[in-house]
Amino acid sequence: MQDIFYIRRSIRRFKERPVDKEILEEILDRARLYPSAANLQPVRFIVTLSDERISRALPYLRWAAYVKPRRDPIPGKGPKALVLVCHDRRVSDTPYVPYDVSAACQTLLLAAVEKGLGGCWLGAIDRDGLGSIFDISSHWYLHCVLALGYPDECPVIEQVKDGDIRYFLDQDDVLHVPKRSLSEVVLWVQ
Repeated sequence: MQDIFYIRRSIRRFKERPVDKEILEEILDRARLYPSAANLQPVRFIVTLSDERISRALPYLRWAAYVKPRRDPIPGKGPKALVLVCHDRRVSDTPYVPYDVSAACQTLLLAAVEKGLGGCWLGAIDRDGLGSIFDISSHWYLHCVLALGYPDECPVIEQVKDGDIRYFLDQDDVLHVPKRSLSEVVLWVQ
């Protein structure tokens, strides 16, 4: 099997195959083990597999600015699960909460890949619109949404060329994702 870190890309096209609740529970069980500042564990997940609720939520999510509108959800290719990632302000509202949220999201997305799913981490969201659909507690702050499903695309990692980091779709509708080289992002010191 290919290294999970090379496989985990943002997936925006999904197969019509539903996601089993049991598989999603396994993924969420792994995600809850994220490393947490002071072990306060403020992250909370609101989860739906409901096609109707997902459909209502889609207008409140912004997708792939560099390849818009070609990677906006289309009928039959949208996510089969949504995970709204929040934090409970009563548990923690420290400056470290975004680190907890990020650790939980990446853990969840890697666990999803391990189960054959793909996902997209969406931070450009309409919190009020989603709050009305999901009746989010006033004690919870919505950080982001993870869209999940069985991938119907296979993005390709590219080397950054001339400093251009914008992902793009080729003539065959394959998503290419430029990544900086190891030597560009690592500074060895003695």
